[in-house]
Amino acid sequence: MSTTQDFQSLCKPKIIEITRGEDRSVPLTVVKQNTCNEPFDLTGATEINVRFPTDTGFLEKKLTLAEVTIVNAVLGMISVTLSDTDTTTLKVGSQQSFDVIIDIGTTRRIALFDELLTVKAALF
Repeated sequence: MSTTQDFQSLCKPKIIEITRGEDRSVPLTVVKQNTCNEPFDLTGATEINVRFPTDTGFLEKKLTLAEVTIVNAVLGMISVTLSDTDTTTLKVGSQQSFDVIIDIGTTRRIALFDELLTVKAALF
């Protein structure tokens, strides 16, 4: 399987804020590298893994386990479902990075969402 990195997040992306212990659906749009808004076409994707940081490594969500949904393949839009148990494991902190690994046929693409995740501890 070949691996290339030719993705980025949107040029003016929103910070994703998650509070530990909440259920969340996280919408993401993947665009082509060196563009601000040209979407990467996800048509034919056989697997999409989204990895969020935890204190001991990462939490991985997968398309093949119905944890990631392709909302609009042509526009590069996906949604990641996180349960309250999932968000409890996320690393607390701001400006954290996470990645999206996309397999289309024998080609693997990696999108880095750099410093776009903030996880807060629940108050109670």
